[in-house]
Amino acid sequence: PNTGAGAAASGSTMQVESRERGRVQWSVYARYIAALGGPLVALGLLAVFAAAQAAAMGSNGYLAWWASEIASGSADVPADAGLQLRRLGVYAGICAASLVLLATQGVALARVAVRAARILHAALLHAVLRVPQSFIDTTPLGRITNRFTSDVNAVDESLADTVSSLTSCALSVAGTVVLVAVSTPWFALAVPPLALGYFAVQRYFVTTSRELQRLDSTTRSPVLSLFGETAAGVEVIRGLRRGGTFAARFSGFVDRNQSAYVLMTSANRWLAVRLETIGNGLAAGAAVFAVLTVATTTGGVVPAGFPALAGLAISTALTITQTLNWLMRMLSELETEMVACERLMENG
Repeated sequence: PNTGAGAAASGSTMQVESRERGRVQWSVYARYIAALGGPLVALGLLAVFAAAQAAAMGSNGYLAWWASEIASGSADVPADAGLQLRRLGVYAGICAASLVLLATQGVALARVAVRAARILHAALLHAVLRVPQSFIDTTPLGRITNRFTSDVNAVDESLADTVSSLTSCALSVAGTVVLVAVSTPWFALAVPPLALGYFAVQRYFVTTSRELQRLDSTTRSPVLSLFGETAAGVEVIRGLRRGGTFAARFSGFVDRNQSAYVLMTSANRWLAVRLETIGNGLAAGAAVFAVLTVATTTGGVVPAGFPALAGLAISTALTITQTLNWLMRMLSELETEMVACERLMENG
């Protein structure tokens, strides 16, 4: 059986599997947005995400304001229990709205993501069912199977989760930066260099990660081809006693495919170390800028309500390290997984 190994042997009619290079074209993103339902659907989904994130951060902000009111003495808990109950009701309402928006967000994303996957799969199937016989004769079955299994699975499951995580993290980071900058204006000076640092690391990483994903996808096709062809011709292989030869060739294809996967894992660890370093610097900077704000704007006298707001800002900055790390990872993952869309649209 022909292995469909990618590099065509002398006299072989099998074509080498094509592989794009460089950044994923914007036309691929545009076609995916169109499959989601169009720009209006995408903007509506973004609005739901923004509302859910605003409600989540609003609950924390309301607690900080409530604590500052109590600390300043404007709210006497024992004397005015009715006021505290009303404020508790407001907080409960914000939390309930957050839960409803989160549920709406999940359902809406699931519906449009399934729609996009169905449209792309239908386009691929339509193209494959109408290819000329020459394409079937020169293309290994494993290469086609790879598109209908690994690539379709990435669009159907992984890509939707990546879009959800990316949007939520981006909105969370934006809200946190605004919150910290309001409580500690000096922090705004550190935002541009930090953003440039994150962006530089992410762009350096995604260039390698994207090509490794393409390499992983193309080296998986020979594995599937040889497996299917060996299963179909197992009687002949056993009759000729060539099982060891085919096992060795299969192991070689698997090793080649796993080499790309190991490099992808190593690149992810490289990214994690650098993002953790920058993120820890961000958290430390938020604390320093909070002290500078008090020292320069109030003469060292802490204003009423400032500790609650500053505490919320610093605690949020401490947790933002993980959020920023995940944001950079999702930015990289998005372009990496759009390679699956690129491969489906190549035949669609």
